[in-house]
Amino acid sequence: MSKEKPLNYSFFKKTEVLLLAGAFMGLLQLTITVIYKERTAQLLETLSDIKLFSKKLLVDWLMVEAFAIVILFYLTFRLQAYISKTYPSNFKEVISVNLRYLFILLLSLCIFIPLAIIFRHVWRNEFVIDGSRLIRQFRHFGRMYGEALLPFLAVGYTFFNVNLYLQSGKKKIAQKENAPTSEEVNCLEVINDNGNMLIPLSNLLWIEKKDRIYEVKTIDNLYYIRKTLNELEEMLSSKGFIRINRGVLVNRTYVYNYSFWEYDKFILRMKDEALTEFIVSRERMRQIKSQLVQTV
Repeated sequence: MSKEKPLNYSFFKKTEVLLLAGAFMGLLQLTITVIYKERTAQLLETLSDIKLFSKKLLVDWLMVEAFAIVILFYLTFRLQAYISKTYPSNFKEVISVNLRYLFILLLSLCIFIPLAIIFRHVWRNEFVIDGSRLIRQFRHFGRMYGEALLPFLAVGYTFFNVNLYLQSGKKKIAQKENAPTSEEVNCLEVINDNGNMLIPLSNLLWIEKKDRIYEVKTIDNLYYIRKTLNELEEMLSSKGFIRINRGVLVNRTYVYNYSFWEYDKFILRMKDEALTEFIVSRERMRQIKSQLVQTV
């Protein structure tokens, strides 16, 4: 199999990314609070007073909310193995890593809210702690969690998927730079007991995935290969190879015949000595027929 590309999380360690995400978080939370709680007049009063601006707006509102991003990015980097060690190769895997990231988002907010309650209590009371009053503040944990959830998800998921997008661009560039030329894919590099070797595509009957092993069958021999079927399909589709199901890629030159089997499925036979059979769905068979016409 080909080596899978690791999912890079260093994006979350960049200072400029942290500052930008923190600013977005603080401003978004402030905007929602002002609109939802109708605090426009209070905001205007704060902006007109330098002391209030520095103490309340910058620290109490913006800086505290931005601290949530610091916690999120820290947990993202510490728990990266939980999300995924490898870059998602299809839409289903993108959804999967996003769902896994939701756990880290919710966990980060659970850590942030208590810290925000304590910090704001100490800051607003000029570093004097009133135990009973502080405990009463924790009764509002659920409300505060709900108010912070939407902006937190918006900012967190935005930066998480920006990272995926940026890495996707780098991956495509690398694939383009490493893509084999048409001359290079006239042969396929395979593995046997003695090492690696090149075999002409014209000798290749099919490639089949068995568990985690990728087998390459020629008329006389069986080899192995480290590339995945997705990679091979992209490389060999223009060379007359057809993906007949999730686990098999065949050379259409060596397709012998096909026949209806049962339950809307067909059997496709190959031109080897055993007339090896593969099962194909009806829908997939329609597409294969149009490709087989090209060999007639």
